[in-house]
Amino acid sequence: MPKFHTVKAGDVLWDVHREKMGNTTMSRLGAWQVRVISIDYENETAMCSWNTNPPRLYFKRGIERLRRTKPEKAHG
Repeated sequence: MPKFHTVKAGDVLWDVHREKMGNTTMSRLGAWQVRVISIDYENETAMCSWNTNPPRLYFKRGIERLRRTKPEKAHG
């Protein structure tokens, strides 16, 4: 998990969390790509595009929850 001050514009990070598999109690580990478009170190915010959606504002804690690499067992 990256520290906020080590992330740069143009980095590709991964949002990894568990998700439900349809209408069932089973779940799987999912991974979604997050592109860092711009970063503001002074206000500790970043504009990021999650899973090719339009960019939105991420705060420091949201960036630090992301991962640098995609886990091998993650689906997506």
